[in-house]
Amino acid sequence: MKESDGISKYKNKAIEHATGEFLIFIDADDFLHPNALIYAKQMIEDNGLERNVFKFGISKTNLDKTSTLNTNKRAFFDNEALTKLEEIFKDVDIELNNQQVKSFVNGMFEKGIIGHKFTDYSPGNYFKKLNYQFRVHSYIIRKSFLIQNDIKFDNEKPTL
Repeated sequence: MKESDGISKYKNKAIEHATGEFLIFIDADDFLHPNALIYAKQMIEDNGLERNVFKFGISKTNLDKTSTLNTNKRAFFDNEALTKLEEIFKDVDIELNNQQVKSFVNGMFEKGIIGHKFTDYSPGNYFKKLNYQFRVHSYIIRKSFLIQNDIKFDNEKPTL
């Protein structure tokens, strides 16, 4: 690795050279249960899921499949959506903090009012829009989806 190289270059190489059907991106200091990926693949196959991106809650301590991986525990939403929702509440004179807004969104998800969006994506900005929460949640992405849509990490180094 050259000092001038960005980490994205190596993440893109990893996508090209990975041999598995699914990919997961984690930091070097993150812990992943030894069987988590095996369990995730089994759950995907057991449910006949044909989606390309999955979000799983990963437990560090449990040893069986159902307690190690729990699907769909939290809704997908980004910080911009939280800001917009906070503005809506303020417009009707309801003051909520960020955690309360998150709880509200998760409650709407659990009641079936809103759902995950698995197929709506913009390939050019795909990785920029993921809200990674690796210690508890992670995204498992079908490798063929990334290759076929030419989705890569941005190699440009940020300027200060």
